[in-house]
Amino acid sequence: MTQELDQAALKGDEQLLDLGRGHGAVLIEAVRRLPTGHVVGVDLWGRLVNSPQAPSWPLSRR
Repeated sequence: MTQELDQAALKGDEQLLDLGRGHGAVLIEAVRRLPTGHVVGVDLWGRLVNSPQAPSWPLSRR
């Protein structure tokens, strides 16, 4: 999925909305690539998203 981020030619200050983010791999990579940007991930199945076991948990409220 990070191929889409490669093709987007990001500058680092964009805003990105990740819908249906699943385990958060794209979200985590987007945060890394957008140091001065803003990234939001939304998933309707909130059980894993709101769990400390989620890979993206350390990025919460960052």
